[in-house]
Amino acid sequence: MRDINILAVALAVQFGSAQRLADELRLVVRRDDLGHEVRGLYLPPRGRRRRALLLLAPDVTAEERRLLLTRALGHHFLRHRALPWYGYDVAGARFTDSRAADEAALFAREFEAAALPQQAGATRHGATSPSALTAPRA
Repeated sequence: MRDINILAVALAVQFGSAQRLADELRLVVRRDDLGHEVRGLYLPPRGRRRRALLLLAPDVTAEERRLLLTRALGHHFLRHRALPWYGYDVAGARFTDSRAADEAALFAREFEAAALPQQAGATRHGATSPSALTAPRA
């Protein structure tokens, strides 16, 4: 767990926001009809698809998007590849790998905690306001 903390904090300090980190990774984010109650699916790079993909339900809120993006980044950097997809519905994780769900949630919390001070400093110094995708709630 300490390694997850170190990784999340280092990435938050370096990139400052989940959106900036996702852009750097060239994470593909799309909206798609995912069925009843499914809010998001993270698909790790696999086979011909060399880039990770995050599918979001068309009606996700800004807070859900933030949460799903940061958890997807957690799955990506923690190299969760055992399953073809990692999904979330209104109640939380929707897959059988509870360890991966817990690790991604921890990554999201640690990333948020480290990114928020970075964003506050950037806003105080006249930088563009931080992205809405940077404070996941786990």
